Amino acid sequence: MQFSGRTYGSLKQTAPQMIGHTKRIHQRGLLNFTSTFYSGPVNVNMDGETSYRCAWLGTKLIRDNVDETDGFYFLERAYHPQIP
Repeated sequence: MQFSGRTYGSLKQTAPQMIGHTKRIHQRGLLNFTSTFYSGPVNVNMDGETSYRCAWLGTKLIRDNVDETDGFYFLERAYHPQIP
């Protein structure tokens, strides 16, 4: 299961029971968590350092709250010809 940092924060505030439920399923070995960016940025508009920090923060948040991650999920890359 992939949670962005923003999604995890929203669920923690509005549906903490859902997070607890997914953790219990994970503990039974039926669900893996993957980390991802803190939010869903338009990656083509970010420099390398910003992209790295966004990925680091999203990964740290999930690891700190779920203990481990099983890989990293890249969000979809948005592109439009008007974006430089």
